[in-house]
Amino acid sequence: MAVATNTALGTILLAGDLAGNGGAQVGTNPQLKTMAGLVAGQYIVPRITVDSKGRVVAIENGYADIAAMLPSASADIKGVVSIGDNIYVAGEGEPGFWTANFGGTLTNATLTGLANQACATFGFDVAVDNGPTQLTRVTGDDAQTVGNLINEINTKMTGAVAGLINGNFVITSTSSGNNSRIQVSNISLFACMSGFISISGETPGLGSCEIYVKRGSVDDYGVVKIGNGITVADGVISVDMTSVPAATTTSQGSVIVPTSGNLAVDEADNISVPLATDTTLGVVKAGAGLTSTAGVLSVSLPNATTSTKGVVQVGANINVSDGVISVAPATASTLGIARICLS
Repeated sequence: MAVATNTALGTILLAGDLAGNGGAQVGTNPQLKTMAGLVAGQYIVPRITVDSKGRVVAIENGYADIAAMLPSASADIKGVVSIGDNIYVAGEGEPGFWTANFGGTLTNATLTGLANQACATFGFDVAVDNGPTQLTRVTGDDAQTVGNLINEINTKMTGAVAGLINGNFVITSTSSGNNSRIQVSNISLFACMSGFISISGETPGLGSCEIYVKRGSVDDYGVVKIGNGITVADGVISVDMTSVPAATTTSQGSVIVPTSGNLAVDEADNISVPLATDTTLGVVKAGAGLTSTAGVLSVSLPNATTSTKGVVQVGANINVSDGVISVAPATASTLGIARICLS
C-alpha cells in the first residue's frame, strides 16, 4: 500500500512522540507517547517547560513564583508585601472568642465573690459558632475561686472552652475559621463577680491565610478600643481630664495646680516646689545645727563652752525677759552686779 497523504489513504509510519496501540496492527490508533515525569491533573498557575519542538517536558504548580513576578506594594502601586512586626497570618484559621474584662487581675486562685450557697445560682447564655443557645448555670458553692468556676463552666458547655488570657475571663471556640464565634448574653454571672469591669465583647474567628493584628495587652502590642476618658482626633489619642477622677491620698487621679499654691509647672508638665528664698516660699534643706526626722525640723546645737558657741541654760541670779538676758543690781539680800566706788 502506498504511503498516506492528506488526500489519500495509505500507510503511516509511527515515529518520534507517536505510538500505536492496535495490537498486531501496530500502526492503528496512533497517539502521543506518555512523557516520563509528567503527571496528569489540574495545575494552579502552572510553570511549563517545553523543548525546541514545543513539546511539554515538565510541568508544576508555579504559584510560589508569583510574588517574584509582582512589584513591591507602595502607596501608589498595588503589589506584594512582607509581614512585619505585630502582624500575623492565620495559617490554619483562628478561633473566635469572647472576653469579660477584669482589668487583667484574675488568676485561678482569685476569689469570685459569689455567694457560697448551693441555692445561689449564677449563669450566662452562650451560642457557639452560630449554634443553639446553651444555658450555662453554676451554683455559688461550686465556684468560690476562678479556677473552680472555669472547671464548672467547662463541664456544662460544649464546642467552647473557658479560661484566662492576660488576667481576663475568655471563652474560646474549639473551631477555627470565619464561622468560628462566641456570642454571650445574660451576663449575670460575670456582673456578680468581684473585680468585674465590663464586657470587651466578641472577636470573630479568621479564615486561613487572613492577616490580622492581635488585641493589645500588657505583653503584646496590638489594637485597642477607646474607652472612657480617652479621645481620638485625626489619629491623635489624648486623655479627657474632665473624666479622670480627682486624686486622693489612696488613689491616683487628676490634680489642679493652684496659682497660689507655691507650685511650679515646667514645659514638660512636671510639678515642683521652688527653693525657699527670703522672698519666695518653698522647700529648704536642713543645714548645720538643724535635724529633720519624719518631716519634723529640730535645732541640734552643742552646749556652749569657753571655746565653742552653743546653747546655754540660764542659771541662778540671771534674768530672761522677752528673750533678753540680764543680771539685776545687787542688793543686801540678792546677789547681782555692783559698782565699786573708792572714797
